[in-house]
Amino acid sequence: MTGLNLPEIYIANGMGLMLMYGILAGNAFSMQKKTEARMLYFMAITLVICCIIDPVVFTLDGRPGAIIAFILYFGNFLLYIANLVFSPAFLVLIEKNTLGKNSKLLIHTITVVDTIFLSVLFVNFFKPIIFYVDESNKYQRLPLFFLYTALGMFFTFLGLIIYII
Repeated sequence: MTGLNLPEIYIANGMGLMLMYGILAGNAFSMQKKTEARMLYFMAITLVICCIIDPVVFTLDGRPGAIIAFILYFGNFLLYIANLVFSPAFLVLIEKNTLGKNSKLLIHTITVVDTIFLSVLFVNFFKPIIFYVDESNKYQRLPLFFLYTALGMFFTFLGLIIYII
């Protein structure tokens, strides 16, 4: 047991799954422009995947076995990738819907930043600098973890600023 409140994690992710199911089943994206509808659908599917992976990695954290270690590493890797996808997608949608188009500077910046962060995430497999799974299969955050959280918060905050302005 990780010492975390697993039922709380299950409930939070279960609520997220139910919310995304309601949105997807309600065909909420059919009223949107085609490109935006696809992006919203992609974001919803990303959240569904995260709501499944998150409780799995929390449940398996600290359990023995090579397969468990692989699942923990790969699952956390996917959660970091989702962070690199979701918050920039949110920003792009906000800019498009408030200003009518996306600036080339924003798209270029997101592409460059995400490419760098994704590359560092791949490097993490060989030289852990963001996170690692130790010999007892415990997930450990490392110093560069903060940059991924800060990046997600920055893109989300920037989207809110664009919306407010």
